[in-house]
Amino acid sequence: MFRFLLLACFLLSPILLFPQKLPFRFYSVDDGLPQSSVTTIHQDKKGFIWFGTQDGISRFDGINFVNLSVTDSIAGQNVFDICNDNDNNVWVASRGGLNVILNYETVLKYNSRNGLPADSVNAVVCDRNGDIWVGMDRGGLLRIRNFSFTHYTTKQGLISANVKSLAVTDGNELLIGTDRGLQLYNINNSRFGANVLPGTKDKFIRSLYLRDNGEILAGTADDGLCFIFGNSYRYLTVSEGLPHNRIYSISEDANGNIWTATRNGLAKIVMMNVLTYGASEGMPAKVPLSVHCDYENNLWIGTFDEGLYKLTSERFSIYDVSNGLLQDKVDAILADKNDILVGSSQALTIIRGELSYIRPAVISGRLAEITCMAYGPEGKILIGSSEGVLIYKNLTLSSPQPYNGIRDIVNAVFMDSKGRVWIGTNSKGVYKIVNGAIDNYTTASGLTDNQVQSIAEDADGNIWIGSFVKGITIFDGKQFTPHGNNDLFSGHNIFHIANLGGGRMAVSTKDYGIYLIRPGEIKNYNKKSGLINNTCNFTISDTAGNLWIGTNQGLVKFNGSSFVAYTNKSGLPSSEFNRAAAYRDSSGTLWFGTVRGLVKYTPSLDLPNRYPPRIYLTKFRVFEEEAPMKQDTVFRWTDNYMKFDFKGLSYSNPEDLTYIYMLEGIDKGWQSSSFNSVQYTELPDGEFVFKVKARNSDGYESLAPAVFSFTISPPFWRTNWFRISSVLLIIIAVVATFKIKTYQLQQRAKELERLVKLRTKELEAEKDKTDELIHNILPASIVKELKDKGETTPKEFNSVSILFTDFKSFTSISSGLHPNELVAELNEISLAFDRIIEKYKVEKLKTIGDSYMIGAGLPDETQDHAERLIMVAFELQCYITERAKTNDIKWQMRAGIHSGHVVAGVVGKKKFTYDIWGDTVNTASRMESNSEPGRINVSSATYELVKDKFSFEYRGKVSAKGKGEIDMYFVNAVSDSTLRKYPDNNISGFISGV
Repeated sequence: MFRFLLLACFLLSPILLFPQKLPFRFYSVDDGLPQSSVTTIHQDKKGFIWFGTQDGISRFDGINFVNLSVTDSIAGQNVFDICNDNDNNVWVASRGGLNVILNYETVLKYNSRNGLPADSVNAVVCDRNGDIWVGMDRGGLLRIRNFSFTHYTTKQGLISANVKSLAVTDGNELLIGTDRGLQLYNINNSRFGANVLPGTKDKFIRSLYLRDNGEILAGTADDGLCFIFGNSYRYLTVSEGLPHNRIYSISEDANGNIWTATRNGLAKIVMMNVLTYGASEGMPAKVPLSVHCDYENNLWIGTFDEGLYKLTSERFSIYDVSNGLLQDKVDAILADKNDILVGSSQALTIIRGELSYIRPAVISGRLAEITCMAYGPEGKILIGSSEGVLIYKNLTLSSPQPYNGIRDIVNAVFMDSKGRVWIGTNSKGVYKIVNGAIDNYTTASGLTDNQVQSIAEDADGNIWIGSFVKGITIFDGKQFTPHGNNDLFSGHNIFHIANLGGGRMAVSTKDYGIYLIRPGEIKNYNKKSGLINNTCNFTISDTAGNLWIGTNQGLVKFNGSSFVAYTNKSGLPSSEFNRAAAYRDSSGTLWFGTVRGLVKYTPSLDLPNRYPPRIYLTKFRVFEEEAPMKQDTVFRWTDNYMKFDFKGLSYSNPEDLTYIYMLEGIDKGWQSSSFNSVQYTELPDGEFVFKVKARNSDGYESLAPAVFSFTISPPFWRTNWFRISSVLLIIIAVVATFKIKTYQLQQRAKELERLVKLRTKELEAEKDKTDELIHNILPASIVKELKDKGETTPKEFNSVSILFTDFKSFTSISSGLHPNELVAELNEISLAFDRIIEKYKVEKLKTIGDSYMIGAGLPDETQDHAERLIMVAFELQCYITERAKTNDIKWQMRAGIHSGHVVAGVVGKKKFTYDIWGDTVNTASRMESNSEPGRINVSSATYELVKDKFSFEYRGKVSAKGKGEIDMYFVNAVSDSTLRKYPDNNISGFISGV
């Protein structure tokens, strides 16, 4: 016990400064590097990065290394320098000589046996004229123009034959670093400067870097870094903070910061202030040999025997046991004023600039392992642990006694907007604490599960309680009820619930991704949507509205439309993040807990990669056989299986590159894929252009696509020569048989002509009969449509009039007649009715026994349909009345008319019928059934259309079957003007004179 207290007292005191570790990405021979000592780094004009090692060179595209060594004709294993000329040929300086790699394939080798003055080449550079300058170890200086050599030594004015470094200024002057200082050579007038540059006399110049403002940076062997501007200079040495005075390499980032690789570590120079990077800052390599900043502002560091490192951004920084944490696994994070509290299983770490540890209390002989943290009342911090709730305030951590013996594993602790404290336990449900009063709620109270994982509050003040396997319970202040979509969440392990603001809630689950919930909407995002993993341990938003999702396979940033993943390959300490271990402090900085350390995210340092990725077609295959990519190549029609390989160059997040491509003539638009190859099978003949672009993780696309155009020739039977030959053969065959068949055809033609004339007459007679029959059945316009199209289209008529007629006591009268006599009666009446219908150009729609249905205004629309139909009704009534005077059978007829909307069309396939449908038909039938013998009954719709053309008798509202009460009118007489409009009418004068 004494030893424990002694240790606790020791840990309570500040013990060390708390440096931040940067997320350097590490590459080794396991990733493809040819060797672990990276001596020089160069990016060529196409964007590929070249690494010189002690065992050859490597070309890197962000994913794969392509290596060349002595076995591949490289002149020497130990590579010192790399450059490329105006044609993008790569020149390699090595201990064994000079190499030229032409078009990334052919290797030319130069050494003392074929023209080099010395085998050991230290430096190589290309000037503005395209000439190559080579600095050699005790071999002086060499200029190569069109592969012809010009040698310079001390005899021509060189201050030393031991040339260690070279650089070319914007004014096309050559800087020559030697073991005796830095000398200038004027390329334009071919003269060496007589004196060394200021401050470099007798200094061993190992490395050179030229800044855009004309300042020269010279790295020395033992005297530090020299800044030269005009005639002024200044040295930066270990006394100003450099790790060592031996400078191997110099580079500059996009912010103007200088990075140097020294004999004893990496240094960053900001406004002449030196920051060093060692193991505690994520750079464990002791001896960096080379440093280079690429065009996307990624920093590359090559080391001695410890591989290659890349720093993409300083947006992430890392805390772990190597720079101060007591334990790597971080389970909970919270801020207390200016402090960041970091909870792990055995300690609470306070980050303030200095580091303090606090051991949790020992309860019942067991150490309380921290699980979660939240703000509590009176400025206290509530610490959930495996033994209950602890209280933290002012660097003091209490036992859980103030909470009256809550002795369960605490998975969640939360204080809501009303000051109520909620504690979620592993087996006893949830506790609510208000002013010291404790209430315990379990499944008996309405919880879905007693194992509570997460607690949050929504915008309406409702408390959300996430359970282990039975979904979410909502507490509205009065009762606990399952979430409205609990059928969706039931069976889910709810790891974390977060209020994202704006009425949005986020639910992070095990195995089912995340759910974003707002009123009336739930969206699920998982691997199919773009998440890197379906087990999500937390969701938190940053100040820009992006969501950060911690999964078991990486940290994911979601902007609402696309996902970007960060993993251990991005330099994070681990790809596995812990449940609910996320926090946003008052400055907007995000903190994330992983199984191997704490990650700090600074949004102001998270700048988008605005550099469009470069894109290249790397390989073209026909039936898996590689073929040259010569533009406008013509392939045979059988060579129609093609595969295109391409590569986008982006080094910030190369794994997140996507490609958009299109084969003109096949693809209807741009296609998207995360793969860097695409194949097409069974291509038709024709001309094609394949285009492809790359898009980086921030949405920036290649400025121009990589393009390959080609043609697939048609098969021989589709070529012009084959077609012409075939036509000629056919013509010959036709001519050969023509004369043989001519006589027979002429004889048959005469006989056929006779038969045709005979049959034509017969067909014309039949056609006339058919046309007459169809016209008797269907309206003329419908017949024309049937002939023209073979079918008719139903048509809507907004305003037509329908007349129904019926004979009074037809059933009783017809029962006393002989069938022949009845048919004769009906036939005579029908013929008379047809003459009247034809005279007024309305349509007989159908007859059913003694009932007639007549339409006006269809199939050809008219404005006076109601007027004409009433005239028809009058003539029909007059005909029946006059006929009854001389006929033994005294028929009496009822007539009813209604106007309105109908749909008309032809029904039937073999027996055509022109019919109409709609409520207008039913209403017209009710007008007839509610009429009186010898009278014409019309609806108010018809009355409104013709009220100034006829005389009406208002009947009032009459009850009609199935229609209720309807306004009805008897038509009494016709106006004189209307009668004059129809001079051939047969209406007796006694109904005129309105």
